[in-house]
Amino acid sequence: MSTPSADRSVHHPGLDGLRGIAVLLVIVFHSGLGWVPGGFLGVSLFFTLSGYLIVDLLVRESERLGRPNLGAFWSRRLRRLAPASLVTIGAVVGLAAWLATDVEADRIRGDAVSAVAYVANWRSIFADQSYGQLFSAPSPLQHLWSLSIEEQLYLAIPLVVALVFVVGGRRRAVGWVFAALAVASTVGSVFSSSHDIAYFGTHTRAVELLAGAVLACLVGHRLDRIPRWFAAVGAASLVAIVVISCTSDLNSGWVYSGGLAGFALLSVVAIVGSIVGGVQRRVLSLSALTWLGRVSYGAYLVHWPVMVWVNEERVGIGGVA
Repeated sequence: MSTPSADRSVHHPGLDGLRGIAVLLVIVFHSGLGWVPGGFLGVSLFFTLSGYLIVDLLVRESERLGRPNLGAFWSRRLRRLAPASLVTIGAVVGLAAWLATDVEADRIRGDAVSAVAYVANWRSIFADQSYGQLFSAPSPLQHLWSLSIEEQLYLAIPLVVALVFVVGGRRRAVGWVFAALAVASTVGSVFSSSHDIAYFGTHTRAVELLAGAVLACLVGHRLDRIPRWFAAVGAASLVAIVVISCTSDLNSGWVYSGGLAGFALLSVVAIVGSIVGGVQRRVLSLSALTWLGRVSYGAYLVHWPVMVWVNEERVGIGGVA
């Protein structure tokens, strides 16, 4: 997963570390070892962190210029995300003739086209590719559904910011608009007609990015006023994220009934705790975690095709090895 860099605002190493925790949860989950059966929630943490960072940049720019430069924003996103994803997709397609099973080969072509068009999540819905089948019928490109959701929302979210500023609204007004959209997204998840729609739908997963967007609008410019004791709350939220990831799985009913909105709120608290002073920020600023956070996008793109193809059947080595 990708989260935008905070290069146009104050850089917080703790957020790099939080990104590292998120990708680590996902990679351990995808390993199939069962250590973190809810590690897929790392994607949710990525979504919320992305929402916070991109909207913080957009609102700061709008306050300087009167509105965001949409063309420049979309150009930066495309330059950051597209090259690595296209290389990954091309490598998978190129290696498929050599490495893919018949089941994988049937899916890879369609998965590649939908991933390039950033609609992979909707392909998963309409092709009945349940995420619960992740390990039984894997596609080396299946993980790109989350990137598709991000890209779709990266188109829509800046338009909302621009519209509010054009009609005379400011940061707080943008925040309330996003809060209303987050509520609508949660309702859509609760009343979705299937688990696949609740999990893969852009409208149902939007709440996670929107929670971060609300944080950026309503609190982001006042983070220096957060009392230091809040660091303990942030640390508790990070522990809760890990505990929930270790005790939940893809069959947990709360995931498909609006519970991801609650997890997004937990992620919001963890984001704030990663910025304010305290033990959480110090731990997340450790060099190993911040390095992993900085390379998290590449790690996310590459790890799943490797896990699908460099498997026990091919190399004769199982378990942790």
